[in-house]
This record gives sequence, structure tokens and C-alpha cells, in this order.
Amino acid sequence: MRLIQEHEYPPELAARKKASEEDIVEPWRRGDFAAAAAATEAAYRLLADSQPEGRRFHKGWSLHQLGLFRMLLGDARAALEGTFLAFAEDAMSLAEEQPDKLQELTRPAAHNLVYVFAIPGPQLAACGRAVRTMVDEGQVFSEPRELLHVEKVARVLDLAPAKTGLRIPGIFNSRPEDRVWIGGSYKDGRLDGVLRPICEAVDRLGCDGVLAADFSIPEQMGVDEHALMLMNSCRWAVFDITVGRGQTDEIAALPDTLKPRTLAVYDARVEGAPDVSKGMTLEKLVRWGIDPRPFRSDEELLTLVGSWLAAEKGHG
Repeated sequence: MRLIQEHEYPPELAARKKASEEDIVEPWRRGDFAAAAAATEAAYRLLADSQPEGRRFHKGWSLHQLGLFRMLLGDARAALEGTFLAFAEDAMSLAEEQPDKLQELTRPAAHNLVYVFAIPGPQLAACGRAVRTMVDEGQVFSEPRELLHVEKVARVLDLAPAKTGLRIPGIFNSRPEDRVWIGGSYKDGRLDGVLRPICEAVDRLGCDGVLAADFSIPEQMGVDEHALMLMNSCRWAVFDITVGRGQTDEIAALPDTLKPRTLAVYDARVEGAPDVSKGMTLEKLVRWGIDPRPFRSDEELLTLVGSWLAAEKGHG
């Protein structure tokens, strides 16, 4: 299926293509990403539906933009698929234009797949070579979506955290001033029994609860590095210090800018709580003006967190 270069487009199609891409700009500027995504899908369909029998137009730009808008809408899985389709489109086109070089690995779609979606580079390169091999063998793909049914190509998507539903570090879909770090021990059921309810309460207030367990850990990054990276992306912090664990390291590394915007809580029903190093961690909290607050029920915990955050945000 021979590629039709842009200078070969029929004049009417070239004009419609330009107009369809201009339709994307206004909703993008005003932050209406759903409308921008719909306009981008229409721009893609214009080219896809106009392809003559046995030939194809390059549609990578609209696919890449579609991936971006889906990400801005908070749909990481759809964003991953759109970005992958842009990469596949690049690979199919460049198989004809530059058959001896994997130039698709230098394009934005490939960079995002590696550096945003955490797909390992060698596997993505192998995927590109597989696409090129099929093109060289004369297999016809009028749309890159057809490659999602080719197991040796599409399986690279399974390597991305977005495929598992985990959040991706660096992609928050929230403003920095709305992010709230949730730290505490995960043992004895405290992750689901305490920390997730705190996270959900934070989300209900229009903020973004950032819980390390919800994020994939980038390759070659330690658990502690990962947690500190996420914490440093937040404006607010809530720590459950009922049981001592990794949060002691996080508290020790708490930036000065975050200290005045931190809440520490503990379950007064647990004997010995708060169970963090009283000569180190607890003393630091008190010295920084963070007075640990007790709770005696799930309802009291959520009310405590909600009222604190609402008051803090009200103060700016």
C-alpha cells in the first residue's frame, strides 16, 4: 500500500484537512479537551476515509494528538492506545520513506511511549521492526488499528503500566496545588482500611489524592525514590502515623515548603499509637508545628481530614 505524500494530496482534500485541523485549535485553547478530541477524531477519519484503494495517507499527527487529549481527559489506557497507533502509523510510513532506519523511534509518539508510558525501548524497537517486516512483505493496513489484532505487535502494550490500571508517575491530570500526598504504613490492612478512604475523601473535595500504591514504579527506581518523587510533586500531605513504617523516611525528607501544609493523624484505639520514633520522627513533627491529631472512628478520621483540607485550601 504505497504512501501518498502530502504534496500529492488532491487540492480539495488538502483544504479540508487544513480546515479540520484548525477546528481542533479553539477547543484546545479553551481547555475543552472532549471537544478537541472529537475534532481530532474527525480530522483522522477525514484522511482514513479518503484513502484510495491500495494507497494510504499518513495519519500520525491526529493519532498523536488524540492520545494527548485522552490523557488530558484522564483516560490513560485510551491515551496509551492512541499514542501507540501514532507510533504504528509512523512505522508503516517510514518503512517506505526510510526503509533502512528505525526513524520512528525518534518521533514524539515513540518518546512518549518510552518516557511517559514506560514501555521499554528495546521491546518498542522490536515492535517497530515487526511492523516494517509486514509492510515489506506486502501486508496491507489501511488503518493502524488493524495492528491491534496482530499479537506480535500489540503485545508491547501489555508492558505499559496504564494497561494494568496503575497510574503513571509524572501524569497526574491535576494541578500541582491540588495534589495531596497520602503516607502511612500499608501493613495490617491499613492501606485499604485507612489510607484509601483518606485518598477518596481528598478526591471528593476536588483534590488529587496521591498514594504510592496506585502508581507504577519506573524500572531501576527504588521504592523509596519512587515515594519521595511522588511526595515532592504534591502541595499538601497527610500522614497516618498510627504504625511506624516507611512514612518515617518520607517525613524525614519532607520539604520545608510542605511542612506548613501537612496533617498527621493516628488511631487512638491502637495501643501505643502513635507508633513512630518518638525521639526522632514525632519530635520533628512537633518542632515543625505539626500536632498529630487522634481519631477514634472511620467517620471521625474522614471528618478530620476533610475539615483540615477545606480550611487549608480556604487559606490558599
